[in-house]
Amino acid sequence: MVFVSNPERIGIPDGGTLQEVFGLTLAEAKLTRLLAHGASLMEAGVRLGLRRETVRSRVKSIFAKTNTHRQAELVRLVIDATPEI
Repeated sequence: MVFVSNPERIGIPDGGTLQEVFGLTLAEAKLTRLLAHGASLMEAGVRLGLRRETVRSRVKSIFAKTNTHRQAELVRLVIDATPEI
């Protein structure tokens, strides 16, 4: 059996899944998805219309809920939570 995958196509769970699995709010799930897709904190804040302080506060809350401490650690956790297709 041979499996073919495209490493450029990384599946990121939808917001509802992130809310359910990690107990995130909708706003936290939106931010998490942007970060998992490679956005910086500044880029994510601009896209969501948030001030820097608000983004930082949400990231701290996301880290607490996911038991992570760095953005890279959060992204890895989110990617690993993606169900195999």
